[in-house]
Amino acid sequence: MPRPAPSAGISASRNVIHGSDSAESARREIALWFRPEELLCWEDSTEHWLYE
Repeated sequence: MPRPAPSAGISASRNVIHGSDSAESARREIALWFRPEELLCWEDSTEHWLYE
């Protein structure tokens, strides 16, 4: 799998790292790259130690 260049994310006008602007956009964008069977529900096993 190719890795981003070391300068990835440094420039606001040429940013290869992307964050969705809403949950709806995220669902649509995730569907472009992944099939439903490739997605998992994930729970951090240390979360209960970090948050009250």
